[in-house]
Amino acid sequence: MTDTFAVTLATTDVLRTAYYQAIDIPIRISNVSADTMIVERVALRFEAEPAIGHDLVIYACHLTIPPNGSANHLISVLPPAHLSPFTNCFDIRLTYRVFGERNSRAFHSQVTHSLVLSLPASDVGRVFISYKRPEDLAKASELLKLANRMGFDAWLDHVHLDAKPTWPEIASALAGSAAMLCLWTNFTSFSVGVEREIALARDMAIPIIAIIDLAASVPEHFQGSGLAYYRFDSNCTTRGFVEALETLRRTLIAHE
Repeated sequence: MTDTFAVTLATTDVLRTAYYQAIDIPIRISNVSADTMIVERVALRFEAEPAIGHDLVIYACHLTIPPNGSANHLISVLPPAHLSPFTNCFDIRLTYRVFGERNSRAFHSQVTHSLVLSLPASDVGRVFISYKRPEDLAKASELLKLANRMGFDAWLDHVHLDAKPTWPEIASALAGSAAMLCLWTNFTSFSVGVEREIALARDMAIPIIAIIDLAASVPEHFQGSGLAYYRFDSNCTTRGFVEALETLRRTLIAHE
């Protein structure tokens, strides 16, 4: 059954939104076959960060579409931080069955559509990123990017200060932060700066969340301390970083 559906957007407007801001995407599903079709599931497949590849937004439904008939379906999407930025291309996939049959089938639209993604307003609060410089700068920059996509005002010395930061500058940035994100790898054990920033955050009663490389041991600061920590795989930092950031985001929003 080669010609089964024609699936398009039910709008000519440009689709625009920001990360973590919901958008309703209208889909029109036309049955071009001679059979009555029951659409059981609609999935939008978005581009994600390279280590992830793609991300599916799946919605269950029960649309009965007669031959040569069509149905509109509205899908609400809340773009997460791991989706690729700017113009994100997505396609549409259906799970369906022919009326009177039990076995489900799959349909993949060959047409791609675009969702323009931008950064949200920085309305969650400032987070201070502590890391070992220069060894972990690339990972810290990835964490900064994802945090900004979630609405954090993320502070990283490499971005916010032109020269090597001074302790008064670090203390000032930390004092205005809602939390510290401590990026911990096997390099961090040799960092006096990170140790000092942890001590300073504790003195200021600022929550500390450690994001620890799976290849590194959990540092003594966090063992049995009640402080939150998360693990990440250095081969795919995005998943671990997003998990930690989403938990912190929910916590800060709940305490507003």
